[in-house]
Amino acid sequence: MVNCLLDKIKEIEDGKAEKPDLIMLDLLLPDINGDKILEKIRKTPSTKDIPVFIFTNYGGEQMENELAKNFNAEKYLVKTDYGPNKLMPMIKEKLQLK
Repeated sequence: MVNCLLDKIKEIEDGKAEKPDLIMLDLLLPDINGDKILEKIRKTPSTKDIPVFIFTNYGGEQMENELAKNFNAEKYLVKTDYGPNKLMPMIKEKLQLK
């Protein structure tokens, strides 16, 4: 899975894949920490400006803003606090969808 994510970033960089409008990223991934994926996203010129929502079970509500800032993410969301009814409006707002 991790190689697939890194390959997709490379494909976007090479113009072989469409750039996503937003990335939902978990920090707890097999084989690699999600922060390493986010670091790669931010260091790649063609993906560095894609909004990233960290969507994980790591952390708590009081940590969300600080961790989002530390990870250079738009939002840091704890999965158990954000079901579809809360999550979709946030995504629509970020993407300016109605």
